[in-house]
Amino acid sequence: MTRNIICFILLALGTGLWVCASLFRFLITSDIPVSFTPEEAMVTQESFAVAGVLILIGTIVTKAHAFHLITFTLYATITAFHFYINDYFHRSAVYYTDEFAVLANVSGYIALVVAFINLIFVMKPYMRVLKLKVDR
Repeated sequence: MTRNIICFILLALGTGLWVCASLFRFLITSDIPVSFTPEEAMVTQESFAVAGVLILIGTIVTKAHAFHLITFTLYATITAFHFYINDYFHRSAVYYTDEFAVLANVSGYIALVVAFINLIFVMKPYMRVLKLKVDR
């Protein structure tokens, strides 16, 4: 019971911070020409990192195999969609600099880490089965 409550609270905080960081990133990159300070970029990157850690802790706390599978699928889809959108819409733009690329892709990298760690949790039971078959 308490494990589910802790999981829900951490996931809600992580998701809320992720949405706030995304909105802040859209805010600082929305003016033309795109200009933002390094402090704004660091706040955005740190917000995504903290949100990713909260989401990871929230998914690690739960023991449900289906939950890890759903989380992996969701964040793998987010990662693929994110990199496709950034490559398709921003790559040929005039404002696409190294600083903009780092700021635009940080959420995709954090989503990739969340997806990969949940993939490890999804594959864990299957690895135990394979180990038992090899040991016999």
